[in-house]
Amino acid sequence: MMRAGIIGHDGMCGRELVKLLEKPPKIFTRFCPLDFSDIDVLFMAISSKDTYAIAEKALNEKVKVIDLSSTFRNDPSIPLILPTVNSQLINNFFTLISLPNCIVSILLTALAPLHTISPISKMILSTYQAASGAGKKGIKALNSHKTIAPFPYPLKDNLFLHESEKGENGLCGEEEKIIFETRKILDSPKLPISVRCVRLPIARVHSIHAIITFEQKIHNVEELLKQNDHIQLHPSPHPLVAEHSSKVFVGDIREDKNSKNTYDFWICGDQLIRGAALNAYEVYQFLHKKSLLPK
Repeated sequence: MMRAGIIGHDGMCGRELVKLLEKPPKIFTRFCPLDFSDIDVLFMAISSKDTYAIAEKALNEKVKVIDLSSTFRNDPSIPLILPTVNSQLINNFFTLISLPNCIVSILLTALAPLHTISPISKMILSTYQAASGAGKKGIKALNSHKTIAPFPYPLKDNLFLHESEKGENGLCGEEEKIIFETRKILDSPKLPISVRCVRLPIARVHSIHAIITFEQKIHNVEELLKQNDHIQLHPSPHPLVAEHSSKVFVGDIREDKNSKNTYDFWICGDQLIRGAALNAYEVYQFLHKKSLLPK
């Protein structure tokens, strides 16, 4: 039996992860002495300046680290693992595994069966992101007409461009993350991606309008998606149907008659489960099945 520990169990993603684990993990907090000698794997469900130091301590104690934060995603020496897409990259060489942004997880889980058949050559994305993406403060803002940080405007009865800081290129931080992480997971560093991110008053389900061009025409798009266990076809996906589900909902798929090999998708997925906690749990399961951790 693998011995798991978690730091960040009381956060929104951490709570969902604890629910998924068959055996309760050992709970750690940043404010107590950390001793990882009696666990095999540490889930890190925090985002703080302490992340590097905590991960380094765990690795020094021969513990594998599964990190849900953005801390290590840009490190070229650390794989960015989305189990529904590239779990084959997990091996004994890697002791720290970084998981992608929640919107990227939902998007690429939906598109992976098609990318396998014909590689993606271009993406145009509009994301409609739930309050939970900003944590507990985001949820607090759902029912308030007041401006609550980190949001720049009231969220109730409103929507606005993503609150992350804009760079010199005009893209906000969230948009830059989506572009970088999508390219890294697909191993396509020059993939053309245009993206616009919007925050709206939905509790926990992210939605995506995706216009995707493939290298070759795909004739049986819906059939390929239907065969995938992680995807649920739906005539009109919406947050209420996707909430608390492990599946990504895809529907109203259209072939774009104005662009060659291009399809238009509407996608919805639970940001906390499919976007985050379930990825960590599936990596944990994969490690166990491949005997990369003690049994």
